[in-house]
Amino acid sequence: MMYREGAYVIDPVFPAILGYEGAGVVTAIGNGVSEFAIGDKVSVIPSFMFTEYGTYGELVNMPKHAVAKHPDTLTMEQASASWMAFVTAYGGLLEFGKLQKGDVVVLGGVTSSVGLAAIQIAKMQGATVIALTRTHAKGDVLLDKGAGHMDLYDQDNCVSQVVDKLTEFYQANLK
Repeated sequence: MMYREGAYVIDPVFPAILGYEGAGVVTAIGNGVSEFAIGDKVSVIPSFMFTEYGTYGELVNMPKHAVAKHPDTLTMEQASASWMAFVTAYGGLLEFGKLQKGDVVVLGGVTSSVGLAAIQIAKMQGATVIALTRTHAKGDVLLDKGAGHMDLYDQDNCVSQVVDKLTEFYQANLK
């Protein structure tokens, strides 16, 4: 809907085929494709434009660079939802944010799929994560997922709480 209305991260170009996310079972393969076999469970990697491919359909055609086998332990719903969250977080943190080892990243809205992916990516880069949340229950989940620090905040006081947390972090780590 956002794409159709011109509110997405890329400008709409029509005609377009909507849908980035998906998972399914390979029913046919093209000439020269040896990485996949009929019956493989795969999920779609969002690596194409809406003018090229789309996933809104019961049967879709994808290039081999846009699919990956996924483990049997994932449901089709989990497999289809995983890639977009990680691609989104990766783009924000590494492509645009240039996150590096030793950096401190403050993440809001981290109990979402993209937020949880961002915690994992930032930790893998060697960054310290300050995760912002509104409740202790969510905070415990974030700490379990690898957030190095967690702050409870309200909208009126969020900025000063983040500044206080960063000050505490740097004082503790610069000694």
